Amino acid sequence: SLTFINSMLSAPQKRYSVLRPIKRAEIEQGELISFCNDFGFKMPKSKLMNIFKMVSPLNLPLNLEQFKQALPLISLEYCKNGAKEMKYRL
Repeated sequence: SLTFINSMLSAPQKRYSVLRPIKRAEIEQGELISFCNDFGFKMPKSKLMNIFKMVSPLNLPLNLEQFKQALPLISLEYCKNGAKEMKYRL
């Protein structure tokens, strides 16, 4: 999970932060999906939606603390997907 966070912080193309100026401290579902895609973490939308619902049970936009809670969950799910792909390649 630390690898995931470090790679997001040191990603060569930080498109999300460049294209979207900070106007509010909330992230909606679509923005979370865009954030993951921008940093190269391709995952099924259904998995990201499930993570969003786990962190925000009322489906409200994520605040900063909820976003911090979502990052390790996204990391774990991304690693699971990567392990499954490696298994099928072998």
